[in-house]
Amino acid sequence: MKYTLKKAAKLFMQYDKEIFNSEIRKADINLSLRFNNSKKYMGIFCGYYVEKKKCGELILSKWFMGNKVDFKSTLIHEMVHCIQFVRGKKVNHGAFFKRECKRIKKIYGIDIR
Repeated sequence: MKYTLKKAAKLFMQYDKEIFNSEIRKADINLSLRFNNSKKYMGIFCGYYVEKKKCGELILSKWFMGNKVDFKSTLIHEMVHCIQFVRGKKVNHGAFFKRECKRIKKIYGIDIR
């Protein structure tokens, strides 16, 4: 399946609502979603501030989006990082990240790594 930014944005909104109770949408953050051609990583979230305003970029690599499972898992993985940033937590793969991944797998059956 080939993903477009429009499809990715639609899935982002769906997952935000279903998995994160619309927390990202409700947050005071200027967020962009885009694709790139990196062969080094499947996705990345970058959180930063511009004039004390929270901003973020969620970037997904086109090279690793060959199937629905990889795409879904990667998008949600990066959304967990976005939630960390929105909540003022350190953006990493530590305890909070691991708890969220376990919660998502238990409730939704989606394996996030």
